[in-house]
Amino acid sequence: MELRSEIIAFVQRKLLAGNNSSYFSETAIEAAINDNYILVASMKPWDKKEKGFIFSTVADYYYDMPSNLATGSTFKLEIDDEQYSKINFEEFLRVKDEATSTEKYFAEYGRQFFVYPATTVGTNNATIWGVIQAATLTGDTDPTMFSYSEAQLNMAIGELTYADMIQPINSGEADKAQTRAKLIIDTTWQKMAERSQREAMVDRPMFEITDFYI
Repeated sequence: MELRSEIIAFVQRKLLAGNNSSYFSETAIEAAINDNYILVASMKPWDKKEKGFIFSTVADYYYDMPSNLATGSTFKLEIDDEQYSKINFEEFLRVKDEATSTEKYFAEYGRQFFVYPATTVGTNNATIWGVIQAATLTGDTDPTMFSYSEAQLNMAIGELTYADMIQPINSGEADKAQTRAKLIIDTTWQKMAERSQREAMVDRPMFEITDFYI
């Protein structure tokens, strides 16, 4: 279960509701999925997910940040197979105003990033990398930040959405769905914490021996 459309279908199956259901409309389900996606994303300090976003260049200096990249998280920019070095915004303004550097730079400010020198028009010729954040899912093919790595958390989102939808009709069933979602979330978090602990211990000696001669 990776995409928004798959989460919607999961919820609809549990509700026994089709796309044209008058009681459980797809619009209401989509809104509840977004609410619960943001909720699950904020529940734990989940591992950072780094991802590259391909875009087409325009004849300008600035671009809007992809909606599901966290502000301040970009760390790599490549345009036409050339690497751009990241600098702070104040330094970027100085470089841009002087317009003498032959190096290629980029910087962030708010929800935009800026490039030097100005780019020309291109098609799918650039990629920016950063850390994914939970952003509103707007298209059926939109993945969540958990897709392709901890996709079971998408099932937790589905269960919480199902609980929201079924609550006015069957509060007992809603409670069960919330319990299932909590189990998925807690189990996933525990496994991630254990994995991080193992990775942190890779370079540590099995026994720490105090050197009394220091």
